[in-house]
Parts: sequence; C-alpha cells; structure tokens
Amino acid sequence: MFKIDEDRSYARLFFVLAAAFALVTAWAVYEEGWGRREYKKVQKDFFRLERDIAAKNLSRACFGAGGDDITRLRMENLVTHCTALGPAHQNLTKERDALRVSGGQRAAAAEQVVREKAAAATEAEQELSLCRSCYEEAYYEWTQAKHQGQRDLAKRQAVLDTLQKQLDELRAVANRTAASLQEATQWATELTARGDELTRQLEQKEAPIKEALHSYLALSTTQENEVVQRNLPELGRVDRCETCHMAAARPGFETVVSVAFRSHPYRRTLFALHPVEKFGCTTCHGGQGEATTQFFAHAPPGPRNLDKHFFADSMLHGPEVESNCLKCHSAETELRSELRCESDAECTQPGQESELRCRVPRLPMAPLDPATNLLSLSVASDAVKYCVAEDGQATKVDLAPHLSRGRKIIDEAGCTGCHAIAGFAAHKDGPDLRRLASKFSTAENRRWLEAWIRAPHTLHARGRMPNFFPTSRAQAGEESSAMAAFLVAQSTPLALRRLPGGSSQEHGRARVTELGCISCHELPSGEKITRVNRGSHFDHAPDLSDIGSKTTVEWIYGWLKDPKAYAPGTKMPSFRLSDQEALDVAAYLANSVSVHAPQPVHPERSAAKSKGNTIEDCPSTSSGRAERERLANSKRAMSPTVRMTGTVAQGKWLVEHYGCHGCHEINGFETRPPIGVDLSDFGAKDVTRLDFGDAIVDPQKQSWEVWTENKLRHPRLFAYDRAPLRMPEYEFSEEEIADVKIVLKGLRGRSHDAEVKGHELSATDLAREQGRDKLRAYNCAGCHTVDSHGGEVRSAEIYSRSRNPEIPPPALYSEGAKTQPNWLFHFLKAPSEIRPSLKVRMPTFGFSDVEATQLVAMFSALDGATYPYFDNPPYPLSQVERAEAATAFQIAECVRCHPQSGAPSPVGAPALLHLSQRLRGDWLLKWLENPAALNPSTTMPSFFSDGGAMFAAAAKNDRNHPDAEHLGSLSVEQVVERLRNWLMTQ
Repeated sequence: MFKIDEDRSYARLFFVLAAAFALVTAWAVYEEGWGRREYKKVQKDFFRLERDIAAKNLSRACFGAGGDDITRLRMENLVTHCTALGPAHQNLTKERDALRVSGGQRAAAAEQVVREKAAAATEAEQELSLCRSCYEEAYYEWTQAKHQGQRDLAKRQAVLDTLQKQLDELRAVANRTAASLQEATQWATELTARGDELTRQLEQKEAPIKEALHSYLALSTTQENEVVQRNLPELGRVDRCETCHMAAARPGFETVVSVAFRSHPYRRTLFALHPVEKFGCTTCHGGQGEATTQFFAHAPPGPRNLDKHFFADSMLHGPEVESNCLKCHSAETELRSELRCESDAECTQPGQESELRCRVPRLPMAPLDPATNLLSLSVASDAVKYCVAEDGQATKVDLAPHLSRGRKIIDEAGCTGCHAIAGFAAHKDGPDLRRLASKFSTAENRRWLEAWIRAPHTLHARGRMPNFFPTSRAQAGEESSAMAAFLVAQSTPLALRRLPGGSSQEHGRARVTELGCISCHELPSGEKITRVNRGSHFDHAPDLSDIGSKTTVEWIYGWLKDPKAYAPGTKMPSFRLSDQEALDVAAYLANSVSVHAPQPVHPERSAAKSKGNTIEDCPSTSSGRAERERLANSKRAMSPTVRMTGTVAQGKWLVEHYGCHGCHEINGFETRPPIGVDLSDFGAKDVTRLDFGDAIVDPQKQSWEVWTENKLRHPRLFAYDRAPLRMPEYEFSEEEIADVKIVLKGLRGRSHDAEVKGHELSATDLAREQGRDKLRAYNCAGCHTVDSHGGEVRSAEIYSRSRNPEIPPPALYSEGAKTQPNWLFHFLKAPSEIRPSLKVRMPTFGFSDVEATQLVAMFSALDGATYPYFDNPPYPLSQVERAEAATAFQIAECVRCHPQSGAPSPVGAPALLHLSQRLRGDWLLKWLENPAALNPSTTMPSFFSDGGAMFAAAAKNDRNHPDAEHLGSLSVEQVVERLRNWLMTQ
C-alpha cells in the first residue's frame, strides 16, 4: 500500500548505514594507524631489543663476566642492586672508608701542624721583612754619612753590622720554618694520597656503570613512534630507511641477529666518507626511500613487480650493494682504508671471522692516508683506535671486496679485448702472434698450437686463453687446424740467435729459482706459491711447465736475451742475462716437454660436467645443435667473393669471427675494432632487451641476474639457429661469476647521483691510480711488498724454508718519501745494482717515459711526498761534528751490513753509495731514528728509538774510540742529525 513520506520509517536503513559508516571509520582508523604503519611494530621490536641490550650492558658492568646471565635478578631490581653494590666494588670502598676512619685523627693533627707551621712561617717572614727594611734604612744613612765625611761613620758601621747579623739569623729562621712547613705539608698529603687514589679508582670503575645505568634508565620510559626522514634536495629524493633500520648509525648493535636492527658495517669509516645526511641510504642500497612498508621500501626485483608497482629502483642485497660504488668510483680499482673503531665487533663483517682487534696502533700512523682519496683518516691523537693486526699495525681493509675482485677478474680475463667498458682501459694481454712461425717452427710444436686452440684448459688449467669450442666438439679439430695454419702463415719471419757453447740444465734450474721466475710463471719444478693478489684463478704469465713441447731452445734463448725483439709490447722484462746464463735457462726449460693433464681449477664444475651437465647435453636447450650448425650457416651466408677456399683462408675468417685480434697482435688486423658490444651501461639494460633464446622461456624466470649469471657460466647457452653466439667459455668459478656480476650491475652509465655526489680525482689521485694500474699490469707485487700488497714470491720455498741464506726482494714501504723522483725515474728505466748480495735482480721492463713517470708519481702520492721537483738542502758539518758522525757510524757497526763499495752484504742491505742523489734527507733522518716505524718488516736495528738506549750502551762499552763516551752524552737528536748529514755528504 502506498504511504506518504511522513508515514514511512527509515530507522532500519539509518541503522544499517550508521553501522556501515562506523565499521568503515573503524577500519580506516585501524588501517591508518596500524595496517599502513608497519614501521610501528618494527620500532616496537627495536625498542624492546634496545632495552634488553641496555639491561645486559648494565648487568655486565655491575657483575662483570657473570653479568650476561641477567635472569638471576629480576630486572626491576637490577638498578637497585647495581647502586647498592657501591657499585660492585666493595673492597675498594671498605678500604677507603677504613682509611678515612683510622687516619682521621692523624689527618686532623697533620692539618693542625700545617696551620701552625704556616703561621710560624708567616711570622718569620714578617720579622725578616721588617729587619730587612731597618737594614736598608741604616745602609742608606751609612752611605750618606760616608759621602758627607761625617765623624760617626764607625758608629753607623757597627749598627749596620748588627742589623746584618740579625738579618742573617732571621733569614735562617725563615728558611727553617719554610722547610718545616714543606715537610708538614708533604706529610699531610701522603696521609690523604691513598684515599684520593682509591676515590679515583672507584670513580674510574663506576663511570661505565653510571653510563650503562643512565642508558638503561633513559630507555625504561615509553618511547614514541616516529618517521625518521632524511631530506636530500640535491639528489631529489627523500629517505625514510632509518625509520625501521634505527641502529644503522648507532654503536652496540654489531652482533645482533636481526639484520634490520644491526649497526652498519664499518660505519665509522664509511659514514665519515659518506655522511648519511648528505648521501642518504638509497644512494648506495637502492630501493624506494620514501616508503614505510617493507615490500614497497625494498622494492623486490622482477618484471612483474616493476610493471605492477612501478618500482624505479629495487633494493640491492648483500655484496650487490657494492655495485653502486661504481657510480662515483669508476676510476679506482680498490677502495681501501684503515678502520676507525671503538670495539672489536666493528672490525669485522657480520658472519665473518677476523683477526683484527680494536686497539691504538703500535706505531704512529702516516700523516697522509695512502688508502683513500676521499678523506684523510689519520690518527689525530694517541687515543684514537683502529682495527689492527697482530703486529699492532693499522690494517687497510677493502670496503668493497667483491667489487674490487670483480674488476680484477675482468681485467685478468681480458674482457676489454672484445668489449668497451667504462672505467677499464683496453689492452691486449695475449701473446704477440706476428712472429709466431719462429716460435712454432716444428711439426710437433704446431700440433701443440692446434691442441692449445682447440682446448686450452686441458693443457693449462689456469691459462687465460678461453675455450672457443665448449660445445661443438665435431668442428673443434677442423677449426683449430685452420686457425693455426693461418696464424703461422701470417707470421713475419724472425731470425733467431745462434746458440753459444755448451749448456748446463742444473745451472739453468738454479738461475730460474734465484731470479724469482715463479712470481709470474708456473715452473717445471712444480713448486707453487700463494698468489694472494690475483682476483681470478688465471695465472699472470704463461705456464712454463711444458714450454719445451711448444717451442725450441733457440727461441727460448732469443726470448730471454731480448723479449721485445720478438714482441715489442710484451710485459716480460729483460733480466740482463749473460749468454751463458740465458743458454743454461733455455736448456733447462726446453727439456720440459711432458704435456700433463692438469687438475681442474674448479672441481665442482668438472664434477657437474662429468655427470652430463653441459650445454651440449642439456635437454631443455637447442644450443648444442645450434652451435654445431653455426659454422655451416655462416658459410652459406657469406658472399661468393669472400667464400673460404682453403685452410688458411678459412682460418683467417675464423680468427676475425672469434675476435682473436682483441687480445693478440696479428698481422693485417691492427686496425680491426673489437667484436663485442659496449658494456658501459649494461647494468641498466632492461630485461626485455635480453635474448633468452630457447633456454629460458618462462617470463617469470627471466631476469637480468639470471641472464647474466648463465651468460658468464655458459656463454652460448642462449644460442639458437638465428642467433649463433661466439663468446668463449672462461671456466669461471661460481664466486668469480658473482663478483663479475656485481661489476656489470654497476655499469649503468652516468647517473644523477654521480653528477651531484661524484668523486672527481685530483691530479695526485689520478697519478696514484694510473701507477696502481702499472703495478697490477707488471705484477710488481709478485716480488715486492708494495701499496699494502704482500710480495707473493716470499712464500716460495727458497725464501720460506728455515736457515735460508737467500734474501727476498725488498719491501717498498714509503718508497715515495724515501727516494728522489729523478733518481727513481732513471732507476725504473734502467735498474742499477743497489743490493749486491741479492741473487734475485730487478729486471729491465723497458718502461716508457710515461709509464715510469706514472709509477714515480704514484709512489710520491702514496706518501704525500714532494713531487716532481726535489733537491736536498745542504747539510753542513764542522770538523768536530764530522768526526763525531764518523765515530757514531763505527760504533753502530753500520758497515757490517751496509757495504760502502760494491761488496756483497750478508743480510742484503743496500750499499751506502750516492745517498745524496738517491735518498731524501728528511726520510733518512726518520729512518735512523726508528726504522721499524717506516718499515715493519725491516731487520735494521733501532739504535736510537726508546731514547737511544741501544746506542748509548754501545758507546759506553766501546773501547776503540776515545770520543765514544762523549757521544753517549749527546742527545739522540744531535747524534742522528750528525750521522744523517755525514752520510749525505759522503
């Protein structure tokens, strides 16, 4: 029945709507306050953790080592117990209180005596002052009477004498009273000294308890939730990461289990170089900095997530964070620095063991930090702590170890031979093939060459030559034969040297050992050294264990005499061998003809291959078939004018096709460009531009990381009939693949962050990095300890065995501060003998002027030394000072280790010749004062450190020099300066 509006009831509708509105309101309030505020729960958990840590610190401070077990006390009683324990040092408190009671009367008596003595001393001083005034008055009157000729002069003289006698007596009384006062004061001080010392000890031990108590009480109250926001207007972003990661910039959370609540590793050093208020968090870690929920803040990678949620940048995890360092540090291979710290936990990465301990360095730090070009972190005071090793020295730690290793792997594998990569210099590290025929002059040698091209890792497991035939075994023999034929045919003939008389393989073996060839090569002896400076498993130089199988004794002899005659760009130096020495070494090496089956470098990968886990056998791909058909398809696609008509022509096409000219010098290929794509922005490449072929067809499994890892693992995995691939296989380990991937991920072109916060190298920094490139290229750390890299050859048996008479190559500590730039430049160009006793010799690398200049500039930059012009000031010496210096030289018996001629030294010390042209005088002065401070590994005794006690004892016991006792009375500074001036003027 129709009702008018006045008769209708809307109560139910209003009730339903009101209930719905109330529910919606409640849901909105909950969602806004809790559902969309995920950080509140995170902060609540962090506050609880923070209070637990504060309570544990307080309990440990109160109860010592047993304080970790805080469950034995109820937490509400912890504060009371800590305070009541006095705190926790009852013995000291009882002793102090007992001393105060028992010594109270004596202390009061002492204070009374001091007051009485002070009053007596004051009275005596007043009487003395009054008498002195009377004496001065009488003296004045006597002087006036004398000048006026008065007759009572004798009477006045008698008065003056009487006053003088009284003055002397009062002065004696005043002195005795002052001495008595001093004794009383000292007695009173001694009575209270022990109490003051106990009070000081108590205050010192109570300080950490008071600090822990203050921290605990401050956290006992309810803490407010808040959004921690970093505004970064220069970078155009807002970071709220610290809203959840509240401990990132705080100490004391280094060992907590939850990564979200852990202190940032190496935070004191990293945050000093990259302040959070200027760099934020997402600059390095990526992610969505403005989000306050885990999912949106971390922005998980994947095409679906990126498309659905419009993530601009997903968060990087673990070592992948290091890839962002390339944005600003593309010109630096290693980012090393000493680590500032306050506790041992700050000296290690989470989950890793470290031998570093947080201590004050044993020796003073260098005034210029040689590790980082961003900020000098040198010690400002004796109390500054660093992460130090067992020897007490502050140790440089690589802040981006995976990135550094990945850069080394790319450089050592020769990736720039085919690919242009920003921040990497293109270079050809493979042997020069333009005179190949003279090296492979026999049929047996050429068979070795074919086997090497076909499967290099079966001959030398650590060789840098990659495998170009990982799948197409049927074509490997034909193609390797064709390539070998062409390489020999294109070779320019080279007349080999005529061999001299008879040779001795035993002498050759000895010379190979003494010269330190093992620092770069694997030797026929089979001895190994620990290669700690390499990033990859590849050797620095060719394996010589079977060199007799691939060449002749004539070629080896000519190579040893003059390597650059065969290969002008080779890094192999000349050891300036005599004809007989070169012949002996050549005969020894040429006798090494056993082609061995090397042990696999990566056993896990070899085991996988033995089970059929290879590209060719992979059932889910057609890459094996595609690779076998690649050559036939390529031949059909060639025009008739370039169709291969013979083995040599086929080999030439294959050499060009595989890009062999990227690593090797080949006649006719000097101007050919590399065949690889430019990888300078590969890290920013969208996954849709990556061709997965038939290997991975599921879009859910396709990602940049998956493609890159598989490309490095099996380069031709993604090949198919229309996309034949030619990248060879390098047999990278899984660790090497992960580190190379980090570098590739960092190659994103020029970014806005780099434009705003990018680190531009100064001229000094650039010189240092260019010199470091030369150090790595020529493997200087294979022999020398240089730039904080240990000399690898020191682990060889000839140097490591006990009672070894051999002397290893010297450590190059503070070489820039030590030597003059002009001398060092000419020494690098043409080395001369400095340590006559060393059997290992500094070879002639044939550095160009530019290379030698870069090395000299690097050494100077590492030490902050004056460069490029330096002249020693004059060092004047009087005849007496010269005689004293000569006597000091004889007392210290310097000539026992340092020959003043070309005679050998029993300990390998350098000859003291031409020091004024070779050394810097200020360095020599510091060296004489304390050699170990400049070179921790030196055997030079410290005659003048610790106040010169060692030299003083030698001077006292010396009976051969009449001036010895006089020298012992001189200061250390005087003796050292005289000795330095005398040495520099010889």
